[in-house]
Amino acid sequence: MSVLNIRRLNVLALACCATVALTACGGGGDGSPDTSDGTGGTDTAPLALSCNTAAYQPGSVVLPTADQLAVYAGTFQVTEGHYDAAYNFVASGSGTLVIAANGAVSYNGKAYPPSSACLDAAAGPYGQLLYLFAGQGHLEIATAPQVGLGQAWGSSPVDGTTLLTNGTK
Repeated sequence: MSVLNIRRLNVLALACCATVALTACGGGGDGSPDTSDGTGGTDTAPLALSCNTAAYQPGSVVLPTADQLAVYAGTFQVTEGHYDAAYNFVASGSGTLVIAANGAVSYNGKAYPPSSACLDAAAGPYGQLLYLFAGQGHLEIATAPQVGLGQAWGSSPVDGTTLLTNGTK
């Protein structure tokens, strides 16, 4: 099995685990109404973010500081789709993911307030990743593009089942 297929399998496994966890918890959102100013995730006002460390190995993630969050800010063009039985990614569309400097998330123009924002405590094989749970999905944002994944990937905040990959600024 090629390294690319192993990475795809890892993303698929992470997406499935997150979907199961989100479903068991009643979804990823906090149930509050959308109070976005409609700017598509470009808010800069401080957010009251928290990091659900219970979802990770002890000591592996931390709540990011404002300066750390700002590094991951940007607009990412992503590919939507799913993996088939042979672990090939089957694209079904595209989208625009915006991560604001304060951690606010929007996808295709709709705001999805993060219910958890965590940062790797130490750099791993993909560098130091930012993990955002927003809406029904979860997102992983890297500081640099990764082969086969891009710079942003995860599951869609819209439904939690559509996979996002190849996110590029």
